[in-house]
This record gives sequence, structure tokens and C-alpha cells, in this order.
Amino acid sequence: MPGYNRRSKNITEGVARAPNRSMYYGMGYTENDFGKPMIGVANGHSTITPCNSGLQKLADAAVDGLKAAGANPQVFGVPTISEASPVRAGTQILIAEPQALKALGILRRDLPAGD
Repeated sequence: MPGYNRRSKNITEGVARAPNRSMYYGMGYTENDFGKPMIGVANGHSTITPCNSGLQKLADAAVDGLKAAGANPQVFGVPTISEASPVRAGTQILIAEPQALKALGILRRDLPAGD
């Protein structure tokens, strides 16, 4: 996948990124892996309620597909929000929406700049 790692280069290439590469080497990466794009996989899996308990299988399938396509998947957790009682739905929406928006803001802020 040459040329598809434009954003990944921001965290893996150059002398200043040696500590980053060191961390990835410690996770089992090889030198060839740094030429591949790193693609995030958001995983909301949780066993606290049935709503999110099946999400691990989906994240695993995404990881397998990305690896098969020649990418380096990076799985990260996201806040999971589940509503078990319709009576509390109004209150939960007031709590859940700001949490979700905050999470999106953090994700957008932390993404490397691209073209």
C-alpha cells in the first residue's frame, strides 16, 4: 500500500519520532510495518450490557480485513453508553450526547493533520 500512509508518517518517520517507533517495536512491529498505513478501529465493546457485547466480533473482523489489505490496525476504546430503561431515556440523552460529542472532539483534535 505505498503512498497510503501519508498521515501515519507523521508519527513514525524522522529522528524526532524514534521514541514512537521504539514503542511500536516493543509491540512487535518490524521495520516494514512503518511503510504501511495505521488505521484506527474504534471499539465500543463492553460486557456490562448485552447492547455492546457483540462489538468485539465486529472490531476483530475489521482488524482482520485491514491486515489482509496490508494496513496496521490500531484498536482504541470509546465510551459506551447503554440505555436499559425507557423511563430514563430523556435524562440519559442529556448525559450521553455531551459525552459522545466530547469523545469526537478528542478524536478530531488528536488526528494528525492531512491534505
